[in-house]
Amino acid sequence: MSPDLFVSSEWISRNLKYTSSLPRCVRRTGTLALQIPAVLQFELGRQNSLQQLATFKLPTSQILDSTIPTPALNQFFSVQPPSASNPLLLSQLLHLPIPDEPTIHAIFQYARQAWLSGAQSICYAHLAPDNLISTHFPLGTVTWWREVIRRRSPQSQ
Repeated sequence: MSPDLFVSSEWISRNLKYTSSLPRCVRRTGTLALQIPAVLQFELGRQNSLQQLATFKLPTSQILDSTIPTPALNQFFSVQPPSASNPLLLSQLLHLPIPDEPTIHAIFQYARQAWLSGAQSICYAHLAPDNLISTHFPLGTVTWWREVIRRRSPQSQ
């Protein structure tokens, strides 16, 4: 295992724990895997004036139904690759309700471990089973959710 070169087969799905003691190339690749998808970065970047930011519609947070148990963190991740990019991807990410803030923070904390364990995509596991979204979104979707929460917080206004 080379400390300077990331080789997926040497690290992914090898029952390793994601810690700060992993080589820098592994940690860097994990961080890159969680970047906000380019299509969303572009959309966020277009909102450069205060007026545009004020009218930019962010997705709503899912109001959790207390009769439906919160999914386990691993249910948000899939070993399936992200669904092929299509024109609806941006629309889905802008309109589907995101998890609540505590769930997003927990998912984000778990995301690098999920990636190291072989996860390639995010699922909308927080939606009720009758609303199940079968699309597999890029892993960076969790970073997008976190950015939505950050932009909504009163401190960022």
